[in-house]
Amino acid sequence: MNEQAEVKQEQQETVTQGTEVENLTLSQEELQQMIGSEADRRVTKALQTAKEKWEQEVTEKIQKERSEAEELAKLTEAERVQREFQMQQETFEQERKQFQREKLELQTVKSLQAENLPTEFSTFVLSDSAETITQNIALFKDKWQEAIEKAVVERLKGTTPKGSNTKQGITADDFRRMTYRDRVELQNQNPELYAQLSSR
Repeated sequence: MNEQAEVKQEQQETVTQGTEVENLTLSQEELQQMIGSEADRRVTKALQTAKEKWEQEVTEKIQKERSEAEELAKLTEAERVQREFQMQQETFEQERKQFQREKLELQTVKSLQAENLPTEFSTFVLSDSAETITQNIALFKDKWQEAIEKAVVERLKGTTPKGSNTKQGITADDFRRMTYRDRVELQNQNPELYAQLSSR
């Protein structure tokens, strides 16, 4: 019973050592330990890669700042003030562009909401100017409405209901393929057609 309680699971690992192939039989606990150790190994490797990348970025940033500081130290007072002013101006321009971008993103979301369109599509209609965004939204709205109408028409199409088999359109082949119950129903509903088809 105890052996049945411990579920043995076979895992075949191909371990090639020269020409040798080995099959392993592992218990559930051993398998879980192997999976856990493999997961730990992968996580450790991913963390190590991320750490190395972060360290490289920090090192590059420090080197860049040092080189800028060395350049500034070599300059005269007037040149240093001019260089610092340029750096501040560049920083300000980047922040201004970021602010304008965020402002346009907010405007795009509001415009989509006003048109009753999904705001998730704001990144698709976003542009560098308000006029272009308005044009993109108008174009998107037209295409969106067309797609919705097409989907509604597709869903409403459906199939045409089939009429009863009492029409004159029943062929001799159709009659031969009919079940006994269908033939009795045809005889009750249209005895003349039944007589005509059964005589063939």
